[in-house]
Amino acid sequence: MPPDFKLPQVKSGWSSSILASRGCELNRNFCSMQNIFGNFFLQRNTESVLGEIRGITTKYAFIVDDNFYGATSASQAHFNRVLDQLAKGKARWLTQARLAVLKGEGVLERFKKANCAGLLIGFESINPEARVPGKPRFDEDRPSTVERTLQFCRDVKMEMALFNVLAPFPGTSLYNDMEKEGRIISKNWDDYRTSKVVFRPKHFEPEELEKAVSDATKKFYSPLSIFQRLKFNMNYDVREMYLLPNVLKMLGFHFHTH
Repeated sequence: MPPDFKLPQVKSGWSSSILASRGCELNRNFCSMQNIFGNFFLQRNTESVLGEIRGITTKYAFIVDDNFYGATSASQAHFNRVLDQLAKGKARWLTQARLAVLKGEGVLERFKKANCAGLLIGFESINPEARVPGKPRFDEDRPSTVERTLQFCRDVKMEMALFNVLAPFPGTSLYNDMEKEGRIISKNWDDYRTSKVVFRPKHFEPEELEKAVSDATKKFYSPLSIFQRLKFNMNYDVREMYLLPNVLKMLGFHFHTH
């Protein structure tokens, strides 16, 4: 039987949290999850998860799994039961998921019927050259990639976007490889956040990459961009889940940079 490990639920009048699994089934060289949880993936006891979902009294819930909806049939069976229970409730929910869920037959429709309000999905790169097997993906990105990424996010009307630089976290194989190549330029661990470049990129100067990402954030959260990305008839409250966080992000970026 899967372990019944628990996560202290964080509740407010607006949202609550649910944990259905821990860790990740995938093993990416840049990911720190294996360093935190170990090189394994654990699903919680399904009945315990379903019981917590039945007990949700808030308007929204966040499923805090690193990757909701698994990569194997066994894990998908677990999450299918979770989705069935979520569909019976009234709470709108968000979670983190892999890009692959967009390709799964009928998966997005299941999410919608289960009251899903949104997904947080990580895109490694929209640059085709960065997706060639055997190549270091991030090393193929150039200044033009940043502008194309920004335009892509606008064109598909993403509600929110975080433009991050690669962080080779200590303990990952990516960090070890970069250190051997002499590309690590900072060992101040406070710099290891996704807005600071701590390695030497192939097609950027470190400061150039930081500025490009910062400028993309500013443009994405400009008043005009917020208006252009506005969508109605969605599975969420437009004021609460779109306008408020976008305006707060715009104001927060403005005060942070001035």
